[in-house]
Amino acid sequence: MSIKRFLEKNKWIMLSFVGAIVTYIIMILVTIPTIRNGMNGIEIFDLRPMGYSVNEGYSILDTLTKETIQYYKYVQLPLDFIYPFAISMFCFLTLSKLTFKMGKIKVVRWLAFLVMTFDYLENMSIYYLLSNTVKPWMIKVASFFSVCKALSTTVVMTILCLLIILKIKKSLRRCM
Repeated sequence: MSIKRFLEKNKWIMLSFVGAIVTYIIMILVTIPTIRNGMNGIEIFDLRPMGYSVNEGYSILDTLTKETIQYYKYVQLPLDFIYPFAISMFCFLTLSKLTFKMGKIKVVRWLAFLVMTFDYLENMSIYYLLSNTVKPWMIKVASFFSVCKALSTTVVMTILCLLIILKIKKSLRRCM
């Protein structure tokens, strides 16, 4: 198959992948380092896959300046609404393609939307933490969504990688 035909056949997969990667690179190289600099190098809420305690949550909030809060709310979080959509669409479309002839196992493609859902819930929780007088339960909820996002991302990416490996193995067997 030519590269042109491959791209035409997989246009939406490629577009969602490029959208996710471009957004991710902007966040990793620009917005997250900017926020970290405003927090004296402390890790931001979004990048704590094991969550955080109430004390850690208050410590993070205490390090934020008004400028950093504004940047977090109006630059980082909007980008972090684009990324989950794009990566979830990529995973959903790719899993759909990989499981097309696999019967009941194709239900795994819907797991991609768990990643997006938990990331959105995490983002909304962070926005709330940055905007209001914070109660301990609010930090616990935001932390819970951070852990759920990390777990669902790990599960979906593991399934995706395993299915890609199986597809490659199957293709190699056909070539031999």
